[in-house]
Amino acid sequence: MKKRFLITFLVAVIIFSGSYIFFSKYLDILEAGSFKEVIKGVDLGEDNVIEQVVDHQLLFLLTGVDYNDPGMDQTRVRTDTLMLVKIDIDSGEIDLISLPRDTRVLVDGSYDKVNAAHAYGGMALTLRTIRDWLNIDLDYFVKLDFNAVEEIVDAIGGVEVEVPVQIDEEMTGIHIQPGRQKLNGKEALYFARFRAGYEDGDLGRVAAQQHLMKQIIKQTLSVENLPKIGDLMTTYAKRVDTNIPMKLMLSMIPSASNMDSDKIQSYRIPGYADYIDETSYFIYDEEGTESLIRELLPEYILQ
Repeated sequence: MKKRFLITFLVAVIIFSGSYIFFSKYLDILEAGSFKEVIKGVDLGEDNVIEQVVDHQLLFLLTGVDYNDPGMDQTRVRTDTLMLVKIDIDSGEIDLISLPRDTRVLVDGSYDKVNAAHAYGGMALTLRTIRDWLNIDLDYFVKLDFNAVEEIVDAIGGVEVEVPVQIDEEMTGIHIQPGRQKLNGKEALYFARFRAGYEDGDLGRVAAQQHLMKQIIKQTLSVENLPKIGDLMTTYAKRVDTNIPMKLMLSMIPSASNMDSDKIQSYRIPGYADYIDETSYFIYDEEGTESLIRELLPEYILQ
């Protein structure tokens, strides 16, 4: 039972930003890797307070960004992945709600792709844009440098996935055949980012990213990966930013053993791809989106 607790808890640490931690010798590393981008409650909405909305739950926005240039201004980069993550601490259930990055929404008063918000105003504008769009009380974020995917997968000895289409990346020489196979870190990164070969474009990539996340969680649960926590914590410190308070992270430890990869459910904002003024967008279904939010996030709907 004790070993099961440690293994399950490790999943939450790595996949969901390294936020829950109990090995005291890694606390300094975690503190150093957090709070690079400070956000105040008023940055997200008038009279807003950044806080845990539901006592037994944690809701946050998981974003993936690509920093190829170490000197790049991080607030000028578009988010490559956007996903709402809700963890029910009591039941261990985890809901993943993918937000297509090309979704056409209001960004700072003008219609644009939702992933542009980060380029215009960092995580503060990204959170505010999604709050206004979905009408939810969203206060927390986890921002993951895409290079972390490569490092995490290599640290756990590769990840086994079902590849739906052939992936060819000529510049790097990466060629991945369809079918079930184990990918190394670099291959997993291109698997997560590839979309050219899917008939439905970015929606195919969204499904692939959800599949990859589930497989990483499942394989991180294995006993042989437990000794690798040091490497994973180092990756967290370098590659992850979050505003989830350490006090909240630590308070969740007693219930962490409830988490299990079999309790993960994946969803996507409904809609369709279309062109407006020669620009490709994802046009979300307003009624379907509202219904999904009412079903999965009823306690977070703003009045």
